[in-house]
Amino acid sequence: MDIKKMLEYQSIDVKRKEEIRRFNKLKVVEDINKAHAIITKAKQALDKLNKEIEDLVSQLNSISSRYKDQFDLLKDTEANLYHIADENEADFYIKTINGYIQTIETLAQEAKRLSEKISNNKTNRDNCMATGKKANTEFLKLKEEYDQEAKKTKEIRGGFEEKLAKIGLSNEDLEIYKQVAGENKYPVLHVLRDNYCFCRIEMPGSVTQKVKASGWCICPDCGRILISEDAYEKAKA
Repeated sequence: MDIKKMLEYQSIDVKRKEEIRRFNKLKVVEDINKAHAIITKAKQALDKLNKEIEDLVSQLNSISSRYKDQFDLLKDTEANLYHIADENEADFYIKTINGYIQTIETLAQEAKRLSEKISNNKTNRDNCMATGKKANTEFLKLKEEYDQEAKKTKEIRGGFEEKLAKIGLSNEDLEIYKQVAGENKYPVLHVLRDNYCFCRIEMPGSVTQKVKASGWCICPDCGRILISEDAYEKAKA
């Protein structure tokens, strides 16, 4: 491992990270991210409500069709009842009529329940649309300032990335560095003093011996790159 280049890479990478944090903490960035999150949430809710309304309307149409069929059967049966002289047959028709009436009443109650649910969902949909519209207005109002800041930070970060590329880390060293940095473990490189890593864990003798022998080692606890004091001083010289 080229510790000198790794330390140089880290010093620039830290500045690059600081620029990213600075940008993300800008009020315009926080505000536009909030507006975008509201728009996204409103759209997801709107899509869900529209699907539910579509399903409910389909159920309501099916019930309406069944209601009409039952009502037609009821009217036909009632009309036939007046022409029946046999008492037993008349009782059968009356029971059949009562069954139709009960079914119609059940369907009417279900239709009412579905209609109320559709109405509630439409109200919720209107609220979602209003919320999304308001957030979109805020988003558009912030976009120009956000784009200016985004352009500025892109140029700054581009400068840092250009400097990082010029250091010329080997692919192997770069892979090790990015693996640790990808887990947001800063500093990536830590000088091992008094046998303690940056994670406050005391290193076993085998680790300290390896650091002294090769100049560096991976911390078995946090994964940071431990470097010896000698290696650090030589890199800084």
